[in-house]
Amino acid sequence: MLLMIMFVPVIFWLLLGFAFPLIADFTHAKWGIAISEYFDYAFAFFLPLIPLLFGMVYGFILLDERDEGIIAAISVTPYGKTGYLQTRMIFPVIYSFCAMFLFNYGLHNPLQLQLWKLILITALLSTDAPIILLFLGAYAKNKIEGMAITKLFNLLLLAILIDFIVPPPYNWIGGISPFFWVERVMFSTGNIQFWLYYVAAILSHSLFFFWMYRKFSMKSS
Repeated sequence: MLLMIMFVPVIFWLLLGFAFPLIADFTHAKWGIAISEYFDYAFAFFLPLIPLLFGMVYGFILLDERDEGIIAAISVTPYGKTGYLQTRMIFPVIYSFCAMFLFNYGLHNPLQLQLWKLILITALLSTDAPIILLFLGAYAKNKIEGMAITKLFNLLLLAILIDFIVPPPYNWIGGISPFFWVERVMFSTGNIQFWLYYVAAILSHSLFFFWMYRKFSMKSS
């Protein structure tokens, strides 16, 4: 299952690049419903899933190594627990950044993002991988429990749908999720609005990261 998760970005690309247009043509011809106009929102929903899945894979690896006492053994070496954790976090960040970049251009840049904006957005979303890794390490006792609480964490993605479905000002309730602010960054108009939402997204992600890091450190101490 963990190996299959590594190929999920390709599955997402097939779904949005090939299945979605076919379904859109069918629903328009059959019922006159134009779901093609929602493609951008589907893209904004699927994009953050990529780092979450990579982070989940490495989170399960971390749970295995903690159960086997590997983390405890490394913590007494010069490498230390901090060095171990940094190594475990850097790889899903790199994989996520590359996968999201290719995913966007594989779909012909649906939001028409400038290159510098795309780099900033994918760099920020890549930090979701270590966040969910730390979340699993802090709250899950094993991989089975990890599967369950991962679904709980993924509920934060609903903030993207809340911003789209719920009328203002009630849609701002989604602001408790870091994904809400990233979605706002994606659909921002103008550089001023982009930077305002981007700073809010950085603050939101930083809050979640340090919260999870503190919980993980307390549990692993």
